[in-house]
Amino acid sequence: MDALSRAGTWVATALGRESLPIRLLRPVYEAALDASTLWHGVAWSVNGEPMRIDPRVRRFVPRLGEPEVQAALRSTLRAGEIVLDVGSFLGVYAVLEARWVGPAGRVIAVEPTVANHRHIHRHLALNGVSDRVTVIRAAVGAEDGSATLFLHDPPFVNRLGAADSEWTAAGTAMTPVRSVDSLCQELGVLPDLIRMDIQGAELDALRGARDVIRAGRDRLRLIVEMHPHLWGTGDPDARLGAVLDEFGLTATPLETPTGNVGPDQHYLLRCASR
Repeated sequence: MDALSRAGTWVATALGRESLPIRLLRPVYEAALDASTLWHGVAWSVNGEPMRIDPRVRRFVPRLGEPEVQAALRSTLRAGEIVLDVGSFLGVYAVLEARWVGPAGRVIAVEPTVANHRHIHRHLALNGVSDRVTVIRAAVGAEDGSATLFLHDPPFVNRLGAADSEWTAAGTAMTPVRSVDSLCQELGVLPDLIRMDIQGAELDALRGARDVIRAGRDRLRLIVEMHPHLWGTGDPDARLGAVLDEFGLTATPLETPTGNVGPDQHYLLRCASR
């Protein structure tokens, strides 16, 4: 497999990773990679954490990416805890969270894009944590219902509300929408940690987590990626501040503070009383 991977990297570099020949050959090459591991996935690492992944999605799983988020999750999660992973994409964070909470813990992975679910389930199985993860097909918002999911190329920017003009639109699909409160009530869980990356719907999702935030005040941690450029009109800092004040939360930036909430910044949210 290593020789095949090195050869593929050399050819892709020589021809250009997005050249027409490479795009045409990529499915065949990725299938060959998968077969060379006897369908056990390729060995990978994310910020030094080993795992196995489907070779078809390697380009969407950076070896070095969001180290502050991963470090925060690793340092705060404890065995036996419950994690709500909102916007799971390919399930990479769900794999790591399930590993860190152990067999006595539980992860609920929520992802609206149908095409991603096969990869989530496969990654859980490849890494031996399927037994402690529940996968839900839904977007998350202020209340239950349904909505249009705007699809993009690349798929990690799929979102509710409208297409993201910075990326290539790839159609739409209808998706169920759940609030954190109703989903947790249905599943009979009260999460210890919520990780959220939902491309601009985060303020609505926080409003739909009112009961969970109130019930988990002494222990709940939320790690949220903010997308203020997708919030519409109004001052982003004022809009975030209003939500934080409403729920009695403080926000600590995980990356180097910039003074204002900016695109793709991550925050640790906790109750102000702590």
